Amino acid sequence: MAASSHVGADIYLEAVEMLLNEGVFTRLGFSLPPEIFQELLEMLTRRRLVGRAEESILAAEIGCIDFHHVAKLCHQLGLFRATTYLYTQGLADFITPAKKLIISLRHCSAEDTGLTGRGRRQRLATLFEYI
Repeated sequence: MAASSHVGADIYLEAVEMLLNEGVFTRLGFSLPPEIFQELLEMLTRRRLVGRAEESILAAEIGCIDFHHVAKLCHQLGLFRATTYLYTQGLADFITPAKKLIISLRHCSAEDTGLTGRGRRQRLATLFEYI
């Protein structure tokens, strides 16, 4: 992709992100196409904007999410709030997110922050919020 078209695509996706996170699509009854949502997540993760990626997942309607792709991304980046949203809203599965959080806590030291900057304390807070 040429640099100028890459920049143009990123500008478009930033606008999509803003509208998504402000709930504009939901208010208008518009469902974001899964392909566009996937491109948005790829742009955000490429830029290492993991928090914004998680917020976008939480703001998206479950129907616009490619479940397996996003679940894999959430696992790789440690997006436990987004994982919980996916499983509870997409599959009505309330057990798997809790298991994933507990397992991650067993393998995470208090200082471990990894790629997402989320250590044990934040994972505990996510688990507490979930329960």
